[in-house]
This record gives sequence, C-alpha cells and structure tokens, in this order.
Amino acid sequence: MDSWIGAMEVLQLEPGRFATGVRRFHAEDEIFTKHFPGFPVVPGVIQIELIALLGGRCARAAIPSQVALLSKVKSASFFRPLEPGVEVRIHVEIDRLMGRFVRMHGSIEAGGELVSTAELQLVLKESLQ
Repeated sequence: MDSWIGAMEVLQLEPGRFATGVRRFHAEDEIFTKHFPGFPVVPGVIQIELIALLGGRCARAAIPSQVALLSKVKSASFFRPLEPGVEVRIHVEIDRLMGRFVRMHGSIEAGGELVSTAELQLVLKESLQ
C-alpha cells in the first residue's frame, strides 16, 4: 500500500454506515514533486481516492469477505487547494449498500473549512484473502 494511503488514520467507523478519518500531508510527500512545481497541491484524484478508500473500509467492515473498488465518480467538487503541512479530516456516509454496489458520499475538511466533496459508487468483489 502506498504511504499516502496507509497514513490515513480511521477515527470512527460504524460498519456499513459512516466513517471518519484523518490524514496529514507532508511537504516531502512524493505527490508534491510534480503537482505543481512552485505551487504544490494535493491532486483532486487523490482526494477522491481517500474518500473512496475510507468508504471501502466502512463497507468492508460490514461485509469482511468483500473488497470495495471504485467504480463510478458521480460528482466531485473542489473548493480550495490543499497544500503541504495540512491535516485533513475525511468523512464518508454509505447511502446504500445493495447487493454488489455501494452508493456513498464524502467530504474532506481542513482547518474547519470544506475542501472537497464527492458522490461515489463502489463495487464489491470477493476478497482473495
């Protein structure tokens, strides 16, 4: 697992319902080397991935035999840039867990300000473990 993913700490989790996690972005994180030179920011795709991963952990806590994979980004909005040195709080809520599909929404906040939101769909697959 990449270090930028593994560094997310889950603070609260109710299986299949909601979860909250935190992640600190450091200036030496590899994501800042090329995004963007002279103006380092956390890419939007990584923000979406953090929301999806926390939602996947929440779904997997309810159905441990399954692994959740991102299948659809219904919407995503970015309200301000995330720069190195900031700690973010990630919130996710599972809207619907039906069959193989998970509909969810989530948000990222930094310093009490909303940074981004996303509505996602995950697909559940049988875990190989």
